[in-house]
Amino acid sequence: MSGSFAQRLLAELRADIPLHLIVAAYAGAVFLVAQTLGRPEKFELLMYAERWIIVLPGLVLPGIACIGVVCAVITHPRAPFTGLVRFLCHPRGPRLAAGLVLFTSVTLFYGAFTSAKNLLPEVSHFDWDVALADLGEWMHGGTPLWRHLHPVLTPYTRYIDIFYNVFWQVAMLTMVLAMAFANQRRRRFFIIFFLCWIVLGNVLAGMFYSAGPIFYDRVVGDAQRFRFLLDYIGGYQDPPLAVSVYQSYLWTLHRLGAPEFGSGISAFPSMHVSMATLIALWLTRMHRRLAIPAVLMVLLTQAGSVHLGWHYAVDGYASIVLTYLIWRTVDQAASRQPVRRTAPPAALDGAMAPAGAGG
Repeated sequence: MSGSFAQRLLAELRADIPLHLIVAAYAGAVFLVAQTLGRPEKFELLMYAERWIIVLPGLVLPGIACIGVVCAVITHPRAPFTGLVRFLCHPRGPRLAAGLVLFTSVTLFYGAFTSAKNLLPEVSHFDWDVALADLGEWMHGGTPLWRHLHPVLTPYTRYIDIFYNVFWQVAMLTMVLAMAFANQRRRRFFIIFFLCWIVLGNVLAGMFYSAGPIFYDRVVGDAQRFRFLLDYIGGYQDPPLAVSVYQSYLWTLHRLGAPEFGSGISAFPSMHVSMATLIALWLTRMHRRLAIPAVLMVLLTQAGSVHLGWHYAVDGYASIVLTYLIWRTVDQAASRQPVRRTAPPAALDGAMAPAGAGG
């Protein structure tokens, strides 16, 4: 049984090697950029991994152990230890173990991404806020989208703030964890996931560097254009909106040039909307009945990003289109690849071949 588990685990780990290599290459590139720019202190690879290392033994592993014990007691009440061994040696056991390794790699990816985002001020300036704000107004008949939304959304601002800053985080974390432990289309998903963050969150963010409406007065010097929106957001007290707290946090770190958890300012494109779009695409892929709530999540994320002052309208529109194009391109390319087996079916005891499983 232990030999079978080890074989499956090695097969699962081998299947994820391309994903780990992507993370390593990306982190290495960001490290070299930081060194080249003379700002090595802005490279903080472990800022998320350090927290994950605390959460893993404190919450995740005990949680998995509890699930295993419950399943063992239910399925083998007279021999729960045997049931636990079978639970761990089931095809799900090796995938769970490999998934924990993969998620750890994802935390390193986020450390590299945040480091890269904090390096953007070294190579770019907030030169695109006026153009993006103007484009958004033009797209909506000369009136900014936030003014169209304001009469409709003001009764729900606090709920939208919670959705945007809490529910979205939970939804994205759930998606990443679920796909790290998934048997099917795992590799395909994470390639799309990484590309979205790199292409949209680093490359395009640097090319069209902007701060967003909530920082417009500070980077453009025009305090009137979004004054009504900012006064409205700042009017919430006891407690203040999360957007106000994060605004102060982000600007303080931006002025200090300090890479910290979730730091870095860039508006275009919107990564909130990009990830909401990716979640929607995957939910729709899972079951068509999920299409309607998935689309509603994208629309609410887009509306919330504008209503709370984080983004211009065009930030979200671009993210929806670009995320779909990345998803479609990778999906079609992966579908044309033949399924390869890295171990004979007998050695895997009927488990799905890693290459096919992780595609």
